[in-house]
Amino acid sequence: MICMHNFPLPHPDELLYSTIARAGIYHGITSPKHLLDEVFGHRSVIATLDLPSHIKNVAYQLKNTKQYPIEYLIKQHTLFPLYASFIQPQIRNKAIELMKNKTNGAVHTMLGVTASRVKAIQNFQVCRKCIEMQIQTYGEAFWKRDWFIPNLPICLDHGPLTIYKEKPSDSRHHFQPLIESNFSIESFSSVFPQDFIMSYQVQKLFKLSSYPSISYEQWSHFYHGLAHDFGYTRGKHIKHDEILSLVLQHWGKEYLQTKNLLCHQGEENSWLKNIFRKHRKSFSFFEHLLIHLTFTPKEKLEDIFHYVQKIQPVFIVKTKPNETL
Repeated sequence: MICMHNFPLPHPDELLYSTIARAGIYHGITSPKHLLDEVFGHRSVIATLDLPSHIKNVAYQLKNTKQYPIEYLIKQHTLFPLYASFIQPQIRNKAIELMKNKTNGAVHTMLGVTASRVKAIQNFQVCRKCIEMQIQTYGEAFWKRDWFIPNLPICLDHGPLTIYKEKPSDSRHHFQPLIESNFSIESFSSVFPQDFIMSYQVQKLFKLSSYPSISYEQWSHFYHGLAHDFGYTRGKHIKHDEILSLVLQHWGKEYLQTKNLLCHQGEENSWLKNIFRKHRKSFSFFEHLLIHLTFTPKEKLEDIFHYVQKIQPVFIVKTKPNETL
């Protein structure tokens, strides 16, 4: 593989997808397959917005700068930080290795994105005021990762996003640059006041200096202890219905329903009940943050992580699937 001259440097919070698309413009490449040949050395790479693969090839294109190692590109220019802190350490490390090379879609599955209630963004979407600022500052527009946070179609600075009809999946191998004239407006996102609170927490998640290593057992004991400390236990049992009432009161039924996270009294296998039970799978960043902001809104996210990391489980929290608590 030949190193391309003048490969564009990633802008702050720019998705790698966007940087690669700009490389095509910089080099006058109009064929998507030609761009794949130049950047990756082969044509099988899927143009993926959130959790891309073959990142070692992009790092290679930037090697002369000595500023963009693979791990840095993953942390600063993908959506991986949304998931890294809430999965088993061994899964996280395996996902990183796959993102460096060829993933075959495995990363989305192993991080729980594919089966999650919190779905990845499907359409291209932008904040048009941010675009104006990008052009003033950098002389060009680019896809910003903040615009593609699942369940949060909002700009923290300017509000609702413009949603385009076009989707990244419309052309699997085409890295499409942000040229507004190439896109058609479909709608504008609906924004809730709660979205600003969640978005602020997500920015903190992006800025964590390192990914905490937290096991399922540690998360299980943390949430059981949280329920106990706030009076939502009876013996070893969790008062799930009372926790549901608290969450509904804090966030509102409409908000949770819009986010596909509304639970109901008597619903046995809801995500809210399961997050307070023994963890057998990962939960989304959105579900974790909902609970943290309900119970401990004034606690810093990094302090919560540090606390959970120190937990040494002595027993396993168990609740029977058909048990009414």
